[in-house]
Amino acid sequence: MSLNGLNFSLSPAAAKQMDAALIDATYKNLNERIAAIAHAMGRNPADAVLDTLDFEGSGNYAASAAPAPMMMRAVAAKQEAIAEPSFEPGETTLNMRAVGKLKFK
Repeated sequence: MSLNGLNFSLSPAAAKQMDAALIDATYKNLNERIAAIAHAMGRNPADAVLDTLDFEGSGNYAASAAPAPMMMRAVAAKQEAIAEPSFEPGETTLNMRAVGKLKFK
């Protein structure tokens, strides 16, 4: 019995939920930064107007990784020895970048 090619991932619903939480956190951070910029400029944060907003996930700032062709994966799997699976806990850091254009009244 071999375990090569075993893949763990989130369900589509869980992935959407995590993406929504990441977008919410990014937008909250953007609002905090806008307030800090306004205070540094001696302006009222209420006078700030967000003209445009683009998230990194839109494809304009992040390069998409191309998956390896299936034949190359199959050849690589045949060449590698079957390693003992490791189920050690770990963590993943997710980042999102918001790029916005800000105007003051």
